[in-house]
Amino acid sequence: MKKFLVVVFALLSVISCASYKSIPEEIDSFVDKAEIKAPSYNKSDWETSKAEYEALIDQFTDNFSKFTDDQKALATNAMGRYHALLVKNGLVESAGVLGMIKNLLPSYIEGLTDAIKDNEQEIISTLSGILDLKNIGCSINDLGNELGGLLEGIFNAVEKNNQKEN
Repeated sequence: MKKFLVVVFALLSVISCASYKSIPEEIDSFVDKAEIKAPSYNKSDWETSKAEYEALIDQFTDNFSKFTDDQKALATNAMGRYHALLVKNGLVESAGVLGMIKNLLPSYIEGLTDAIKDNEQEIISTLSGILDLKNIGCSINDLGNELGGLLEGIFNAVEKNNQKEN
C-alpha cells in the first residue's frame, strides 16, 4: 500500500510540474489568446485585458532576475505583440475621430510630435537606465524605418482609393 501511495504521489507531482507555466510563458499565452479575441473586444473587454496584462507584467518585473535570457526574450516579444494590439485598437477607436477631423490631421500630428519633443529629456532619462542604448537606438531606428514604409504604403493606398471614388 505504501508503494502504491508513493507512486500516486510521484505521478501527481510530475503532472503538476508538467502543467506549470512560468510567468513569461503565461504572458505569451495571454497574448496569444488576446490576439485571437481582440477583434471582438469591446471597451470593457479591453479594460479587463489591460488589467490582467499589467498584473502579469508586474509579476514579470518583480521576478525579472530569476528568468533566463530565453524566458525574458519570450516575455518581451509577447509584450511587443500586445502593445501592437493596443496600438491597433487605438487606431480603430481613433479612426472615427480622425475621419471627422481629417482636415486637421496635420495639426494632430504636430501636437503629437510637439508633446514628444517637450518630454524629450524625460524620455532620455528613462532610457538612460537601459544598459545597451546602442542596440535600443538601432531598434528604434529600424522601427521608425518600418513604420515610415508602412505608413507610406497606407497613405498611397488611401490616396488611390480616394482617386477611384472621385
